[in-house]
Amino acid sequence: MFSVIVNYLIRLRYSDNKVGWVSTAFEVNECVVTTNGRHRSAAYFGEEIKHAYETGRWGGFSSPTSCASAPGHRGQEKVIVPPGADGLTLCRFHDGELIKHLDRATAKQLAAAASALPTRPNDFQCDGPTGGPEIRMIFHYPIGPPAEALLWSGRCGVENLYVEAGASPQLLELLAELP
Repeated sequence: MFSVIVNYLIRLRYSDNKVGWVSTAFEVNECVVTTNGRHRSAAYFGEEIKHAYETGRWGGFSSPTSCASAPGHRGQEKVIVPPGADGLTLCRFHDGELIKHLDRATAKQLAAAASALPTRPNDFQCDGPTGGPEIRMIFHYPIGPPAEALLWSGRCGVENLYVEAGASPQLLELLAELP
């Protein structure tokens, strides 16, 4: 779909007074790259940046019970779910309906099972006959944005924006045992 792209160049000042710059955009199809000039990310921050620009305030990322797509958390380029998650929201992928919000202990258990999986770079080839992703798992952290992982039906397993892995029987059992 054709859309207008609004580019943003963001100046970040850290507590030690060092400055960093990030370039991103708002685009209705979410097909933009976010970069600091050295590292590129496919994570989409357009909605959050647009809102911050329009209001003059940083609103943060989605709430722990939101089924909105998550931008990703540091470390997801190596593992499905980085350590430190303290909450988990499960949503149906196709309609975004909330399945349930889970506590810290369950989030840590599922994050550990997902992170133990051997990963490979995500080749985005699971859009075929598997029926697509079934569950959006949004892991929340005390600091930083949430991490999103998609659990697919069939052969595709689990993935984030950077890496993918086969779903282990342990991960599937943990999900099946949820209250």
